[in-house]
Amino acid sequence: MLELRQSLGLKLVQSPQQILLSSLLQLQVQALELRIHNELEMNPLLEMDDLQDLELEEVEETDDTDEFDLDDYFDNDDNYEHKSPRDMSIEEHEMPQVARTTFKEFLLEQLHQLHLGEDEIKVGEEIIWNIDSNGYLTVPLESISELTDVDVSVCRNVQAKILKLNPPGIGALTLRECLLSQMEENKENGLTLLILKDYFDHFANKRFEKIISELNITMEDIMKVNEEIARLNPKPGLSFADQKMDYVIPDFTVENNNGNLTVILNDFSLPELKISEQYKTMAEDKKNVDRETRNYLKKKLESARWLIASIYQRKLTMLKVMQAIVGRQMKWFELGPGHLTPMIQKDIAADIKMDHSTVSRATDGKYVQTDNGVFPLKYFFSEGLERSDGEIVSTSNIKIRLKELIENEPNGKPLSDDKLTKTLMSEGFNVARRTVAKYREYMKIPVARLRRKIGD
Repeated sequence: MLELRQSLGLKLVQSPQQILLSSLLQLQVQALELRIHNELEMNPLLEMDDLQDLELEEVEETDDTDEFDLDDYFDNDDNYEHKSPRDMSIEEHEMPQVARTTFKEFLLEQLHQLHLGEDEIKVGEEIIWNIDSNGYLTVPLESISELTDVDVSVCRNVQAKILKLNPPGIGALTLRECLLSQMEENKENGLTLLILKDYFDHFANKRFEKIISELNITMEDIMKVNEEIARLNPKPGLSFADQKMDYVIPDFTVENNNGNLTVILNDFSLPELKISEQYKTMAEDKKNVDRETRNYLKKKLESARWLIASIYQRKLTMLKVMQAIVGRQMKWFELGPGHLTPMIQKDIAADIKMDHSTVSRATDGKYVQTDNGVFPLKYFFSEGLERSDGEIVSTSNIKIRLKELIENEPNGKPLSDDKLTKTLMSEGFNVARRTVAKYREYMKIPVARLRRKIGD
């Protein structure tokens, strides 16, 4: 038996215009450009404004984006006309070239994530700028010491840290040092490590009998060592070139002019759009155009208006989001990596009075070009923890400190999660043991018992 029931409930239904805006917001600039060109091919009511006559529009730029009402652009008034305004300073900026993270930038970014002093940073940068394409340091540490006016022992310690960056073995002075640093990272075979440390010349010159005699091992052991060493990378610099690094067109540029930060949306490659006057006239011509054609053209006219208005709203939203990020991360943009302020997407949403999902779409997959390099926007978001002194620190900084503690733990005595937690607590970081374990697992660092060297 059929029954009719009535119920009340709340349901959020997005209009086609809102769905369009959401889809455009999550596109990167190159994807948006492709989307626009596809729409130009599919919609006869859309045309490219090749003349880009700004005087006809007389659009006055304003920072008060709250005055923009999207509904005003979605009416059905046949006399409606709108073009997305172009930044009046367009001639002052060029669309950034496709950016690719270079080998040196890749290493410098890792270096700046370490807790190093001013002199150590200076030494580290000098070392990296003197690494060749194969990944080897081309000048002796004594020369680095002279160039930076820093003691050679400090230079040696900094180089040891660089050897542990990704790819392992980078910045080595010799092949032996390169392979040894990789083997120490892997910590899989104690015999291989021993031969690299004490019998490298014999091994490189295939004086296997001498190694067998002195270590009382077999040729089978030597063959296993040979297989182990063959899996190491003698030219770690080339591994970077072999990786398929993503080519990125930054969606934003942040310029720092003597402390004045300017946010630029890199949409200069996007074509200006306008409504086709010819087809718009046809849509209104009841005398010479049949109803079916007029209805088709009116539907396309409405779609064209939605697209133009949504592109404009996307621009305003993207700028508001990026300006809010810069406002909260002012210290980072002025001082560089290592100065991140704890910040989550909900903070930005509250700042610009928009929904969290809008911020998520505006930042997902987007990049910004800065004086410190090209960074994904997600780089600037991290949770915060309160120190014992009341200061809120980014969890990214805690992870860096945790990694540093593990890298400097005593040989043969790896620190347990309990000891790591106590050390962090003594430094003012209020972290629980489970939090330390979570961060360690996130960084793919094994538990203490698996970090113990074979033979220790």
